[in-house]
Amino acid sequence: EVVWEKEMTSRHMYGDMRGLVMDAGTNRIWMYADHIINEVVVLNEDHKVWRSYLAKGQYDTALLYCRDLTQREHVLTAQADHYLESKQCELAASIYAKTKTRTFEQVTLKLLGLGEKEALMRYLSDKLDNMRSSDRAQLTMVCTWLTEMYLDKLNGACAAERPDQYQLVLEQVRHVLQDHVKNLDPPTTYQLMLQHGRIDVLLYYAELNGDHERIISHYMQRREWTKALQQLAIANDAKLYYHHAPTLMQHAPVGTTNALIHATRSTSFELEPRKLMPALMRYDAATKGGSGGGASGAHLAPNQPNQALRFLQHCVKNLKNRDPVITKHLVSLLANSQDDEGIQTFLNEFGASGMHGWLDLHYCYRACQAAGKKEACVMILSLMGQYGEAVDGALELGDVDLAKMNADKVQDDPEVRKRLWLKIATFVVQDKGDVQAAMALLCDTERSCPLKVEHVLPLFPDFAVIDDLKEAICDSLQDYQRHIQALKQGMQDASKTSELIRKDMNELRSRFGFVKSSDCCRLCSTAVLSSGLYLFPCQHALHMQCVEHYMVRHGGLSSADKKRVKELKAALYAQDQLQSHGVGGGMPHGPPAPQVHGAAAPAASAAVDYARQQAELDDLLASDCPICGIPAIRLLDQPLPQLPGGSSGW
Repeated sequence: EVVWEKEMTSRHMYGDMRGLVMDAGTNRIWMYADHIINEVVVLNEDHKVWRSYLAKGQYDTALLYCRDLTQREHVLTAQADHYLESKQCELAASIYAKTKTRTFEQVTLKLLGLGEKEALMRYLSDKLDNMRSSDRAQLTMVCTWLTEMYLDKLNGACAAERPDQYQLVLEQVRHVLQDHVKNLDPPTTYQLMLQHGRIDVLLYYAELNGDHERIISHYMQRREWTKALQQLAIANDAKLYYHHAPTLMQHAPVGTTNALIHATRSTSFELEPRKLMPALMRYDAATKGGSGGGASGAHLAPNQPNQALRFLQHCVKNLKNRDPVITKHLVSLLANSQDDEGIQTFLNEFGASGMHGWLDLHYCYRACQAAGKKEACVMILSLMGQYGEAVDGALELGDVDLAKMNADKVQDDPEVRKRLWLKIATFVVQDKGDVQAAMALLCDTERSCPLKVEHVLPLFPDFAVIDDLKEAICDSLQDYQRHIQALKQGMQDASKTSELIRKDMNELRSRFGFVKSSDCCRLCSTAVLSSGLYLFPCQHALHMQCVEHYMVRHGGLSSADKKRVKELKAALYAQDQLQSHGVGGGMPHGPPAPQVHGAAAPAASAAVDYARQQAELDDLLASDCPICGIPAIRLLDQPLPQLPGGSSGW
């Protein structure tokens, strides 16, 4: 084959061409003529070598000499056509997937016409690897077609009852789904798997796709509650818990409660117990209906503990949940339970949070009262501070110790405390007729019973034998005797004290002090003898008007005291006016007024009132020295008064 040709036209210059020769030492080619020698330089000698190898059927070697994509496409297409003609369809399909010379439709129709499903699956699988990610529609179509073919192959292996082949094909299907899960359309793929009856593959695809709702619904339809709970724990989705908890709580209460408790401790999502109330209420209804043989109650074990109660206790105790809906339902379940210990333990632990906290004691009382939990009602009344009703309830139960415990809680009102203890004593004596119990009640030193034997004696019948009370009666009489002696001693001490007080008062009447004519009032700095004055034990002499003015403004008198000072001054002034008119004015006309027997009595009474009012005024104004006494001390924490000149005046 001639691959290069050149015509030598200048024969007169070169002469005749004589031949070509190669230098064996340098591998250089020389062309010689009659008159000249030329070197022949070979360039791109192998640019068409691929065609030679292609013609010989040496496709791999031809690919080595291909210099561009066009040449490579040509070789691969020829190789694929050769393999297809020789019935090596899978190899042909794999090579077709790498070329674009044959269109997708041409290859698939040709493989379908030959009935080569395996080759077609190979072509589709390899074609997916060579497609661009932006071709979303093509990717989805090819992935769906490939998935359907694998599902059909899986059904064939299952029908042939070949376990090894079935497992191999199943692994291939899972591998395809795992590689192309993002390219598949979920509704179409689910429908395709359902049509082929491949539920196991559907669940695997749903797990890859994160469709936990479908997986949980499938297990619940098949009543496989344990697997549903396991998938629920894997999902970590609070909405799934809220949606499926009612059904799961009804059919698998223990496992569901364990799952809910575990979910409330999770840090990946937050589960709100309030939104689980429908599930708990439905479980409670199923529990109550289980004894009737209903369909819902048939799933519950006869001696199974209340799982709703267990979950709510976890919420209140461990999660510190104080939602009123949660706490009230918990109280309702505890009140309606067969065991009284549950509600009593709850009240002992959380009852202190009732009156001013999160626990509604009024609701607790109503629930326990409706359920007939009388002892719990007594505990709630005690927590609410209604000790009288608590004692009545305890005595109604016949529990004297419980009644004494509630009566002993009254500490601030001795009369109420005594009345409650007397009520307990009445119950012990009259209802039980137990003298020994009455004695034990009086001798109860642990709770310091305020009753004495004289309080209990009227409760006994007229002809009751009180031999057991002799010792107590004697002790009571001795106590009275000691009390009388103490009263006598107190009266004697009081008499001595009164004598000492009279003596001190007599001494005070004779007490006096000296005021010099040169002394000045410490408040106004004028002569102190110019008007009425107060002389204090500290020897401070102050004008009465100055003391009054100072005490009203700075002495710390209350509003009531200031008002009383004005009233006393007005009364004293009125009496002074009356006295001045009666003594100095007289009656200028007519005979003198006749003297009436006993007329000195009103005058003496007026003098006593005057002295009493003056003494009260002195106590208000001059009970202590305003210069160095309590009024001065009270001014220590008061700011300095404002002077006309401002702060510079100080």
